[in-house]
Amino acid sequence: MLTAAAVMSGCGGSGTDRAGGEGTTETVVLTLAQPNDTPPSQLVSYAGEVAARSDGTLKIEFANGWRLGESDAEIGTINDVQAGDADLAWVGARVFDRVGVTSFQPLLAPMLVDSLDLEQAVFEAGVPKQMLQSLGTIDLAGIGVLPGPMRKLLGVEKAYTSPGDFAGSVVGIGTSDLAASTMSVLGATPQDLPSGAELDGLDAMDQQLASIVGNRYWDGAGYVTADLNLWPRPLVLVMNADRFDSLSDEQRGVLTEAADNAFDNAMNDSRDEDTISPNTLCEHGMALVVAGDEALAALRTAVQPVYAEIAASPANADWLDQITSIKESLGARPDTAKCDDLATTEVGAADGFPGGTYQATITAQDYTDFGLEPDATGVFTMVFDRDQFSVLQPTTNEAGFAGTYSVFRDRVEMTDGVDTVSANWSLDGNRLVFTSVLPAGSPFELLMAAHPWTPTKQQPVAGQFPEGTLTTSITQQDAADRCGLSSYDDRELELTIADGQVVLREAVAGGELDVGFVASYEVFRDRVEFTEPGVAGTLAFEWTFDGEHLTLSNLEDDHGECEHHVVWESHPFTLAATGDSTADGSAEDLPLHGTYQWTITDDDAIAHGTVGDSSPEALAEVFPNTFTIRLDGERWEMEETSSSDTGEGTFEVFHDTVTFTWSDRTELSFTYSSDDDGNLTLVPQGSMQEGDVFIWTTKQWVLISA
Repeated sequence: MLTAAAVMSGCGGSGTDRAGGEGTTETVVLTLAQPNDTPPSQLVSYAGEVAARSDGTLKIEFANGWRLGESDAEIGTINDVQAGDADLAWVGARVFDRVGVTSFQPLLAPMLVDSLDLEQAVFEAGVPKQMLQSLGTIDLAGIGVLPGPMRKLLGVEKAYTSPGDFAGSVVGIGTSDLAASTMSVLGATPQDLPSGAELDGLDAMDQQLASIVGNRYWDGAGYVTADLNLWPRPLVLVMNADRFDSLSDEQRGVLTEAADNAFDNAMNDSRDEDTISPNTLCEHGMALVVAGDEALAALRTAVQPVYAEIAASPANADWLDQITSIKESLGARPDTAKCDDLATTEVGAADGFPGGTYQATITAQDYTDFGLEPDATGVFTMVFDRDQFSVLQPTTNEAGFAGTYSVFRDRVEMTDGVDTVSANWSLDGNRLVFTSVLPAGSPFELLMAAHPWTPTKQQPVAGQFPEGTLTTSITQQDAADRCGLSSYDDRELELTIADGQVVLREAVAGGELDVGFVASYEVFRDRVEFTEPGVAGTLAFEWTFDGEHLTLSNLEDDHGECEHHVVWESHPFTLAATGDSTADGSAEDLPLHGTYQWTITDDDAIAHGTVGDSSPEALAEVFPNTFTIRLDGERWEMEETSSSDTGEGTFEVFHDTVTFTWSDRTELSFTYSSDDDGNLTLVPQGSMQEGDVFIWTTKQWVLISA
């Protein structure tokens, strides 16, 4: 639908939206070198800010794995930016004292900034931004400083809780004179390490918790000193000075202001890392050992010679005083890594994690939004079956990531034995939503968090508690055999299981089906429990499902009613239909079947706020524009009056959600409601371009023929 998009600047930028149309804005692409396989989440937030604030005229493109594995990678990266081999880079603030800039040392003074609350307060006071100005002395443009997580001490064979523990140890550090001095005054031998280094030859390592998880250091180390925060890990964004000067004033402003605006997200990402990671470490047997106030005080005393070195510079001495004053005013205690008292549970246990098959559509725009290079796009399928999971690729349905998973309350962890991914999970209606995905900034985060995962309406499989409609019948003889009841009518039963709810309808002697029982349900391995709202007690059964028959047995009835045994246990329930499907599948019974129409005017376009050219002449070329969509069976077709373009594909309804799929597998999902006349109101779900939101949801869809 080219015409509609042509007058709206917000409908896809230089990409294409599903209303049709391609933008023509020229985009300046800046390469940002970073050493890891995937960029830190703090940088992903920054790249998103740049794209948003520049309206797509600036784009950060990550060059991942830059100098990966080199011991002096950060120094080499600084040299690369100075030489123009990369436009931008991030390096740890720690490295600059190796290239003649000591301004960041007060921020990294050992055990000074020892909590994320204090780090936030120091950033909000503007101290790191002041330090950034010194980078001009080495021909770099300082773009911004982003906060990072606390760096802890990872011990291979012991916990490091006192100055004496360091004596004679080899401690791996990031490239930094300050870190080397700190370990030396504690009696250890410092050893520079590249990102992702092995533990071979080390007794301990300076590392943040999320990196310990990401590198699976529990395979070679057993201890983390929970309350010893050596220093924060702030990220410094630098740019080639000539490249920076070549940009317009507005573009330079976007780059620096985006760093300021990315602060909240970067701070939250750091908190997520330090909050979520300990549970994973504990589940893999690592000990989080608390040193205690007395031991920490002894360590602070031991590292005072490092403070004297920092304060040799008057400017640094002043920054030390500023940070110390903020710390005393704030009164925050050192951050202490803690594990929740969590018990690992399997699928379907009390945590309520909904096993089954889910799908989500990943687009090229999603890769851009997450700061990643485009890769596979299309409909991905994720299957959770007991303690096994698999992620199936678009088109081929081959498993790209598969293994075992476990659930810890609201957090799920998946591993294939090589990669481990964890995320918070929740349900949005019937859709599975993942947030706080680790490793952050990775393709795994894009895959899981880009869009909610919608359950498919596949036939239930044996061994999984089914959703759908099931039927059975009971007779007077059943009632007599189980309960000795002599007066009991034969009846047909229909059991509907969906969205955590069971509804039992019964018809006596060929009469109408009437609702006789409504309850929520939870599955605990091989047991299911029904709870009626407002009624004390539950019904609990053992269950089996062979793909066709659901058998309930060994009823535990808090109400003590014998008739419950008759109704639920006399015969298996036989699967009649799944999801929202009707018994016969006829088109007339399918929800939303019919032809709908709506008209969008120039006033609607202006009110929506995405009009590029609002002159009467430009608007008159497009509006009013009447859209007609026909929903027939599982197919849809749309046309408009302002263009000869059409759209078509398949659609699927699941409860109150409708998903439209194009021939290229692109999807748009909406929740919908209908009035008494069958007219529809749509609300967008998940990430969607503004042009699609405008066209599909601005007006009510009027049913013109059923």
